[in-house]
Parts: sequence; C-alpha cells; structure tokens
Amino acid sequence: MKRLATFGLLVLLALSGCTRRSSSEVVSVPPTPLSVKILKDNTQVFDVTTYVNDTISLQAEVLPKDAAQDVVWSVTDTALATISETGVVTGVAAGQTMVNVHALNYPDVKASLFLTVNQVAEQTGVGTGTSADDPFYKGYEGDGPLEVYFLETYKIYADSLLIKKGNIEILIDAGWQCDGEMNRDFLNEKVEDGRLDMVIASHGDADHTQGIPYIVRDIEHITSFLDYGRAGGESSAYKQLIRNRQQNDGAVYYTALDSINKVNGATNRYYFTSEFYVDVLNTGAYSDTSSGNANSLALLFCYQDFKFFTAGDLTTGSETSLLRNETLPQVSLYKASHHGSHGSNSQALMDTLNPYMVAIAASRAGAYNKNPGPPNPDDTYNLDGTKGHPAAAAVERIYKIPRISLNLNVFWNAANGTMKFSTNGGANDLVMEGSTPVKGYYDLTKTGGTPVWNEDLQDFENKVTGEENTKFHDTKVFTFRGYTSYLPAWVTKA
Repeated sequence: MKRLATFGLLVLLALSGCTRRSSSEVVSVPPTPLSVKILKDNTQVFDVTTYVNDTISLQAEVLPKDAAQDVVWSVTDTALATISETGVVTGVAAGQTMVNVHALNYPDVKASLFLTVNQVAEQTGVGTGTSADDPFYKGYEGDGPLEVYFLETYKIYADSLLIKKGNIEILIDAGWQCDGEMNRDFLNEKVEDGRLDMVIASHGDADHTQGIPYIVRDIEHITSFLDYGRAGGESSAYKQLIRNRQQNDGAVYYTALDSINKVNGATNRYYFTSEFYVDVLNTGAYSDTSSGNANSLALLFCYQDFKFFTAGDLTTGSETSLLRNETLPQVSLYKASHHGSHGSNSQALMDTLNPYMVAIAASRAGAYNKNPGPPNPDDTYNLDGTKGHPAAAAVERIYKIPRISLNLNVFWNAANGTMKFSTNGGANDLVMEGSTPVKGYYDLTKTGGTPVWNEDLQDFENKVTGEENTKFHDTKVFTFRGYTSYLPAWVTKA
C-alpha cells in the first residue's frame, strides 16, 4: 500500500508540473473600461428624435477601444420608448425621456442622451388625388396665378422645378445634393403651409434625385410621391426618404408603371384640385427595374386652358413611343428634355406639342459636376458658356417649332437664373420673370478670348449682366455658341 501511495503522489506531482506556467508566458487581460459614448450612423449624438411606432438604431463605443465592448441599454421612461439589447429604440408614446447605456459590469461607466418621441402628424384636408371628387388638396387653395419655377442649380447639368398654385406645391426633381441645399430656403419660403402636395422624381439619375432629401429636409408634410418605379436609381437616400415619409407622415407612393396600369391605388391622372391635375403619359418605357433616361416620366400638367409638358431626360426613342400611344395637345410651356440634349427633343414631338414657350434647364457655365464655390482664378473652364447643353442640334430643332419660329419665346437658366412662368389659366397668357444668375458667364470677346482675373473684384472681368428677362436668342451666349444661323429667316433679314 505504501508503494501505491508513493506512486500516486509522484503522478500528481508530475501532472502539476505539466500545467505550471512558464515565467515568460503573458496572460492578456482587457483594459478596464473608462468611458462610453453613444453613436448614430457612426457619429456621436447627444439627442435624437423618433416617432411613435418608428425605430432608430444606436451604437455604443466603450473606451479605450480595446476594452470589452459589451454594454447594457435602458430607457428611463419605458412608457415612452423601449430599447433592445442591440440598441434599437422604438417609440411608444409622444414625450421626452433619456436613453442610457453602461459598460457591462461597470455601471458607473455610462452615457445618456435625450430622446424625443413625436406623434405621427395627421394630415387634414388631404385626399388620394385619384379623382376630381377626392383631390390631394381639400382646403382653400388660395388666390393668385399658377407659377412654374425652373430653379437655378449650381452644377452645370441638373433639373429642379417647383409648381405652385396658392397653397398647392409640387416639386419635380432637385438636382444634386449641393443644389438641394442651395435651394432649400427658396422652397421653405414658397411652401407657406409646411406641406408639399407631391414630390416627383422624373428618373433615377443623381442630377435629378440626389438633391430631393436635402431640399425637403425642413418640410413638415409631404402628401404624395410619384416616380419612375421601384428601381433604386442613383440615390438610395431618396428612396429612404419615401419610406420614412410613408411611415411617419402617411404619404402615398405612386409609380409611373402603376399609374399607367391603374393598379395599387394608382391612376394616370392625379388631381390637386378639381381643375388642376397632372396626367401621366404612356411612353411604353416605364419599368420597376430600370430608371434611366428612357424611363423618364412624361407628364402633362393642366390648369384650365394652361398646359405644361415636362419629361425629365426622355430619349427620342421613348418620345416616338409616346406619340404612338397618346394624342397630345398643343401646350403653353415645354421643358426641353435632358437639358436640351440632341438625343431628346425630337422635331416630331415638339411640333406636335407646338409650345408657346420653351424653357431649358441647364443652369450654368463652368466645369461639369463642380461643387459650389466662389470664382477662382484657376477655374477658367467654359467661362463663356460655350460648352455643354443645350446642344446645337436641339436648339436648331427648337427654333423650327411653328409657334416658337414666330415668337422666339425660349429661355435658359444660365442667362435667366431661376425662372418663374406665371399664368392665370390661359393657353397663351404665360409671362416669364427671371432673376440674377448665381454663376453667370463672361464675355471673353472683349479680351481676345483670354480670361482676365480682377483681384479687387475677386472675379473675372466682363461678367455678362442684365439678361434676367432676355430671350435666349438675344443673349450674348447665343451668339458665342454660333446659334444665330438657327433663327428663322424673318429674324436674320430684320
């Protein structure tokens, strides 16, 4: 027995020796948490707002960063909001409370933020817009003319339009992000009751949709959206805006394809009042999977005898299909498609519409896709506005339109700034009022084609001014571009 006991003791000693750590082995222990901060979209926040039944996702970061990142979330007043283990806040009732978080096992390493939960606003006096008896706007619409604004955008190619009749406003596109930010105050001023009746995205290109979430940021209510379809397009923020407004504002969402097929509550005519409506015209190209130029919405706005045709960047192929599918009337105002591109604006379509006035939305001289900024002595590209849209071929076709060949009523943002077209409902009572362009262009013929920087002015010399209300053919840039030969013979003879 003594031998067995001795043998067992030796085995235990041997085993204990095998598990003994060497003096050089280091055990890694996470550092003690010192602080924690609350993030939303990877940015530290101290107060957030959500709505009843809406959610918002928060993240926590424990410092130092190599400390354990496990945390515990809580809400001070669970009657107003709840929060999941992963930081997802859900609004329960309107009010204000605190969201709290602390590092796991370290209750004193904590942070809090202020949470506001708003009740979803109920829109009053709002219909579906799908019939004259159930228009979008059911209140007193207000007096005054119908106004169509072609908002000047900073970047060289972009569309942004606002249609206003009293208390009714419709936004069509908003250019790039910087354009939406630039025109936000303008929109806020025009939307006096805090409600846009419709937001329209003509197609998915970023120079049309990217600015929409930024220009409407301060708008309290949006009644409806109408766009090219369920394809994402180039601005996911725009599609997220629709989802948020549907959930939080009760906005309705219609697509062009649904409108033509009259499904999912949509129709091909939407009423703002019993006598002011927009028709979605059948181009045969609407899709829920594509959002390019060819898929652009073709729209006809009608108010009494006034008619306005606008079609985003619609291509000549889709224009041909449109002419087959629809019987189009003569219109008062025509927006040159695709900023006056040669691949749009077919002679057949424009002659059929035979507009009283044409507006070209291609805002400024300068480099393509350049962000806003003051004049710069090194930025001399296209100072005279001779490059880019509108294209010569499109301009030539525009001046062949029967009524335009007689009245020459063509206008362009680059010379006319933000343009306002006003009508009292007549077919031909339209009046254009321009404004001083943000960017403008320069007369380089005075300096032999060489830009001259003026240090005192902090601008180039010979900037063209005073053309706010000038027709396109009478602007200097028309001559700079060599378009004079496109004018009808009676003008050149005179």
